[in-house]
Amino acid sequence: MVAMVMAEVLNRARQLLPWAV
Repeated sequence: MVAMVMAEVLNRARQLLPWAV
């Protein structure tokens, strides 16, 4: 589902860019 993809991308983005948040 789209929700799962978005959640995975957001989680990976936070891990790669913890300072961006």
